[in-house]
Amino acid sequence: MLSKCVFVLSFALGVRAKDCVGEQCALAADEMNDTALGLLHLNARADASAKVPDAVKALCDASSIGGKCCWNRDGVGFKCGENSDCCGDVCVVKGGACCQNDLGNDFSCGADSTCCGNSCAAPGSKCCELATTGYKYPVTKDTACSEELTNVCYNRNNDQFVCGAESSCCGDVCSEPGGTCCKNTLGNSFVCAPGNSCCGNACASKESQCCKDPNTGYEFPLLKSTPCPASLLQTGSDGWSKMKMSSLRPNLSPVLQNVANNPGTKTCFNNQNNVFWCAAQDECCGNGCAAGPCCANYAGYLFGCGKGSECCGNACMDADSKCCVTPSTGYQYPVTKDTECNKDQSIECMNHHGATFLCAAGNSCCGGTCVAPGGQCCMNTLGDNFPCGAGSTCCGNACAGEGSKCCTNKNGYKYPVTRDTKCSA
Repeated sequence: MLSKCVFVLSFALGVRAKDCVGEQCALAADEMNDTALGLLHLNARADASAKVPDAVKALCDASSIGGKCCWNRDGVGFKCGENSDCCGDVCVVKGGACCQNDLGNDFSCGADSTCCGNSCAAPGSKCCELATTGYKYPVTKDTACSEELTNVCYNRNNDQFVCGAESSCCGDVCSEPGGTCCKNTLGNSFVCAPGNSCCGNACASKESQCCKDPNTGYEFPLLKSTPCPASLLQTGSDGWSKMKMSSLRPNLSPVLQNVANNPGTKTCFNNQNNVFWCAAQDECCGNGCAAGPCCANYAGYLFGCGKGSECCGNACMDADSKCCVTPSTGYQYPVTKDTECNKDQSIECMNHHGATFLCAAGNSCCGGTCVAPGGQCCMNTLGDNFPCGAGSTCCGNACAGEGSKCCTNKNGYKYPVTRDTKCSA
């Protein structure tokens, strides 16, 4: 009997379906047991059953009472249970779905389920597909698919990107519903808010008009109460701005003389000493007009804020806001009155190199780090600080938590152990 087992094993290891013929297959089938059958490798991925010798099939079926004999992609035989079917390398229950993922691996889905990309879509679900990549994924029938919530756009390099379902494509960016898609003088797209319009490199609000510099064709927005200049007076020197308007009027065109004489206007000079006009109730502010305060940003550029507003760093602040200051840099920024300023939520610290950084309010500074409330600020053997948590203590280069003690070895090195652990001699 030993010789038969050896023969069967050698057959199982050495003979493939295409090589097994006649009495050899019959003899192998007659002598095969479960172990030998499991060692039989067959080249049977595409149509496993067609390449399996009839004698081997008969033996497999005979030994698979209540089940089914299957063959994987490597030709290895395996058995599936009763009420199951073969599914490539695995078994699938009756009524289930035999699926294959993106890597070509087989997997099974439960009864009444369907294949959906690398997953199963259970009853009550549907299969969605990503708009940009085509990747499939299951969701409930009441859940909107990604493609229903997005709008596929293409940038100037023809790369795909997505915008919201109600948004629209605007060159390299997305435009909100009702927004206006504009393009600046460099050919870059930008979006103006609903109700606004494009005006050169800027947006013109409902209260504004779009003016054009007659000398250069450059477009810019101004308040409707401010007349657009028919032509800009190129003065080119500080002396012009110090002269009385009566001396300048002879140099103005008839149209501009009418503007200058209009009691509803105010004569101003920009940073290049070119004359322009603002409404009488507005103020001259750098290169523009201000209905409210005239502010200067950190670069020294003047800009106007609306009536009732205040200056705050590089921005305007309305009456319901407050101006915050970043502790580490002094940078000012506006927030609503109900919003905490950054300084209210942090403390300013300085590391060994003299650089400032912020820690959360309630924390304390610890060299180049922060320590939480109740924690300890420690220093290692290299002179660097590190924090330990609340209830912990410093112990050499480590923290000793609650329930621990700090030991020192004969070389003076400190290390933490539990209270029940003896320190080394």
